[in-house]
Amino acid sequence: MFSLKHQLVTNQKIPFVRILPPLVGGIIVGMWICPTELFFVVTLVILLTTILISSLFNKTFQNTFYGIAFSLTLFVLGLFLYTKEKQQISILEEEETIIYGILNDYPIEKENTYQMTIKLSSKDDYNVPSPISGSLLIYHNKNDLNQTFRPGDILVIRLTPREIVNRGNPYEFDYKAYMERQKIRYYAFTGEGDILYHDTPKRRSIKHTALIVRQHLIDIYKERGIGEEQLPLIAAITLGQKALLDPDQKEIFSKAGIMHIMAVSGLHAGIVSMLAMGLLFFLKGRLHFLRILIAIVSLWAFAFITGLTPSVTRASLMFSFLHIGLLIKRPVNNINSILASAFVLIVIHPSVIFESGFQLSYLAVIYIICLANHFSKQLLIKNRIINYLWQSSLIALIAQIGTLPLTITLFNRFPTCFLLTNIFIIPIATAALICGLITLITCPISFVSSFAASLTNFLVKTTETLTYKTASLPFSTIDNIGMTTIECIMLLTTIALISRYITNRKKLSPILPLCSVLLFLATGLSVDLSTSKKNKLIVYNTTGYTTVGIQQGKKLYIFSNDIEENQYYFNNNN
Repeated sequence: MFSLKHQLVTNQKIPFVRILPPLVGGIIVGMWICPTELFFVVTLVILLTTILISSLFNKTFQNTFYGIAFSLTLFVLGLFLYTKEKQQISILEEEETIIYGILNDYPIEKENTYQMTIKLSSKDDYNVPSPISGSLLIYHNKNDLNQTFRPGDILVIRLTPREIVNRGNPYEFDYKAYMERQKIRYYAFTGEGDILYHDTPKRRSIKHTALIVRQHLIDIYKERGIGEEQLPLIAAITLGQKALLDPDQKEIFSKAGIMHIMAVSGLHAGIVSMLAMGLLFFLKGRLHFLRILIAIVSLWAFAFITGLTPSVTRASLMFSFLHIGLLIKRPVNNINSILASAFVLIVIHPSVIFESGFQLSYLAVIYIICLANHFSKQLLIKNRIINYLWQSSLIALIAQIGTLPLTITLFNRFPTCFLLTNIFIIPIATAALICGLITLITCPISFVSSFAASLTNFLVKTTETLTYKTASLPFSTIDNIGMTTIECIMLLTTIALISRYITNRKKLSPILPLCSVLLFLATGLSVDLSTSKKNKLIVYNTTGYTTVGIQQGKKLYIFSNDIEENQYYFNNNN
């Protein structure tokens, strides 16, 4: 009786808990099937008929059939949206053609080429423009790119499109599906004379303008004295520009367990939101709506200067929904607001559910909403600055705990020092973020901006030094401990139940979290036993040389013609 009552209350307060699962289920099924339009029409007629017939019976019967029909409708909607998204990418023949398109971002420098992503608009079909959609990767000869290209530029290019395909190796990453989720199905190599036309548009889209503004802000950092060694990190922390970072920097921050400070997303949006609300504490009473409105504007201004990248756009949308809930002065469940923003994103771009950034962002924010308020009350600090740094560290720590299972599954690594780094390094990195933004905001006042830049330099150097020292500690990270999908789900469930028990011991029995822990351990044991009996061949997608692996239980023997010691093994828990 209690569980039924609890479920009814949950459905009323958080209706999107009921809406999202069938919608997501339909999208997932769309990975394997692609129904025709006739299927969707017939299914819709059947579901509408079921809803109409159920209204003729008693209330209990009606609610049961209505609920089933409603869930199936959402399931079919998810399948339909994902099917349509895949069909929106035009099919191109592998023959020389002339395409018309728009440059999506700045060219990325490779070893011998510049990589450019072109949003397709049309192609030359016997001298008649034929509309096409999707995007295409172009690798242009580095020696031939002597023009200045900016996002939004109009291009006419002669090329031969080639379809992106997987190599067919056992257990390889599905690169083709990954690129199609970004609406890219083809690539091409171009060289001298292949760019037939290049022009600047009369008006660029807001996203392209944002990318240009971001590049201009990076130039301001240089002008105000941000050092060349610190520029990549401060550009990543404040503007989400990670292209300047070298692989070693990313590896060190990953080992220290604070890679999330480089990915401008939920953490940064939360900090900006909290900073805006904190600075406007004096706007109370009738002016409270102005405080919330300015916080929302600040969020989207921050999203704009970071180039309106998907991660920060998602985060800004999430926090905007939370603030709007306060703005309408009605009791709104924060979790429902977050799930509502996810619903909007999924309807617009169904395949977003497969992106690791989407999964990590929503997990982090949900955990922050559920736990941050409870734990922040355990330690109250009167000093505003120290309290702000404490709150920032707490948010980062909770986000790390909430996303830990998914992080291990995706990146095959567990940073053992994440607790230490989130307590001591995150506040310094947060201060660097604030000082970096002040550097940009005060750029018209040269001496103030230069002082803020000097402080930013110091904070970034300190962050890097502490991160390097932490990453170099013995056992700072445990590698090769990846989890299976079922283990990840079980650990997520276990952490959620334990967190729920800690924050509300009176309403939740400890038996449920304990059973979840035991079930997780049993799942891990089952996976280990299954892995110990596996024998399989793995072929790696390496370029220029051959690498294969032979798994015997938990040992993986690697053979390659590119290394001196071509045989070694290590524990493999996947």
